[in-house]
Amino acid sequence: MKLPEDKKERMKVLVLIGIGVVAVLVGLYFGITRLVGMKKGWQANIKTLEESIRKADLEIDQMSKDRKVNMEALLKIKDLSDKYVLKPRIGNNYDISAREFIDLDAQKVGMPIPPATLTISGASVGDVPGGGKGALVRTYTTRVTLTCSYNDVIRFIKQIQDSNPLVSVLNIAISGRGAKEVENHLVTFDVQWPIWADQEMAGRLDAQVRAGETNQ
Repeated sequence: MKLPEDKKERMKVLVLIGIGVVAVLVGLYFGITRLVGMKKGWQANIKTLEESIRKADLEIDQMSKDRKVNMEALLKIKDLSDKYVLKPRIGNNYDISAREFIDLDAQKVGMPIPPATLTISGASVGDVPGGGKGALVRTYTTRVTLTCSYNDVIRFIKQIQDSNPLVSVLNIAISGRGAKEVENHLVTFDVQWPIWADQEMAGRLDAQVRAGETNQ
């Protein structure tokens, strides 16, 4: 652009140009400032989003760990229940299961006992010492009576306790049978098993394990 030859006119043009340049610079300044502010806002939002993602990842990891720990505990409880907790059979009868355990332990020590010489009687349900109201586990106690030698009863009782660490053998009594039966004695003792206070507990454990395996 050609400036006017008149000095005054030329100065006016230069002043106008200067004002325009300043206006442009001011516009650029506020525009850049606004962009910088917007950028800071974006960065803050991105930082917040990243923190939220990290927190969510940590929570997911913790939930996975909690599920794993809970599943391991549940499997241990189910294993103990399956192996060692006495289960009711037909008509909520525990004697059938008790008899099966007793007969199996007798066979394991090599002394199969005919039903006529081994009886299970006097069953009773009680509370676990210190269990109190609302306890999940109770006790089932039966009286075992049989005729056998002293050595056999020692091996038999040891086998009962070894096969089930949650079982207690109590009130052992050994009586002689006279001169004609010096090798065999009349033996009585109580066997106390743990049972679930709620008879549906074993089934619920199975369902919880299946549900946990499905969700893994």
